[in-house]
Amino acid sequence: MKHYLFTAATAALMAFAPTAEARDLKLSHVRPQDTTIDVEVRAFAAAVAAATSDKVKIEIFPASALGDYTTVQERISVGAIDMAVQPAGTAADRRMQIASFPYLAENWAQARAVYGPGGAVREAMVELYAAQGCVSDVVEILWWRSPSIGIWP
Repeated sequence: MKHYLFTAATAALMAFAPTAEARDLKLSHVRPQDTTIDVEVRAFAAAVAAATSDKVKIEIFPASALGDYTTVQERISVGAIDMAVQPAGTAADRRMQIASFPYLAENWAQARAVYGPGGAVREAMVELYAAQGCVSDVVEILWWRSPSIGIWP
C-alpha cells in the first residue's frame, strides 16, 4: 500500500509543482469518517505531507462537509476546493452519466480497457471535466490504486 500511496503522492506533487510554495489544499469526499475511503484519503494526505516536508498539506472534509458532490464539483471548477473523491456531478453536463452507465464491463480486464488509461469512458470523462475547469487525474490515481478496490496493474 505504501508504494501506491507514494505513487499517488508523487502525482499530486507533479500536479502542484508549479506553485513551489507551501500550500494548504482542501480535499472533499462523500463518505463518513473512518470508512475505507476516508482512511485511504488520510493516508494519501500524510504521504503528500511527508513527501513535501509538510510544504503541502491536505485538509480532509469527509461526509460532504463542503457540500453535496454537485456543489463540490462546481467549487472545484472555480478553484474554491482543490480535490474531491466523489461521483461525477451531472447537473452541469448530463453526458457525465456515462461514468456510471451499467454493464460496460463484465470483468476486471474489460473494466481496465473501458475505464483505464486510454479507455473510451476515461477519455470522455477527462474531456468533460476539462470543459468545466476540473482535472481528474490525481483522484483517479488514488481510486484505481486503492487496496480496497483492487490494485491497478
